[in-house]
Amino acid sequence: MFLLGNLKSPAMPAFRFVRLISTSAGLRMMSVPGCRIQWDVTVEGIKRRTDSLVEKARAVYDSIASVNSPSWETVAKKLALFEADYTTERNALDFPQHVSPDKEVRHASCDAARKFSDVEVELE
Repeated sequence: MFLLGNLKSPAMPAFRFVRLISTSAGLRMMSVPGCRIQWDVTVEGIKRRTDSLVEKARAVYDSIASVNSPSWETVAKKLALFEADYTTERNALDFPQHVSPDKEVRHASCDAARKFSDVEVELE
């Protein structure tokens, strides 16, 4: 049993992998490896990650469309794996528009959500 402040937790060994980061407001937040939500996002970072994800989406859909002999491996599995990754990253980029104290970050996140919606219509 590990003690953190007043809390006792049998799962405490996992806590050692948590990294503390500072936010622009001077608050200390925790970041867990593998978690895609970042509290220190920038407008440029949102734009870069959005453009990268849109390019990746188009590339994956183009590669699936060009398959000569479709199978579960070449279509369904590839699409399912991409959709899981895409949805996770999309949600991480959409989230700041609801919670960021920075107006420019909120607008960049909102623009990213619009881009994703447009691309989803285009690809479907």
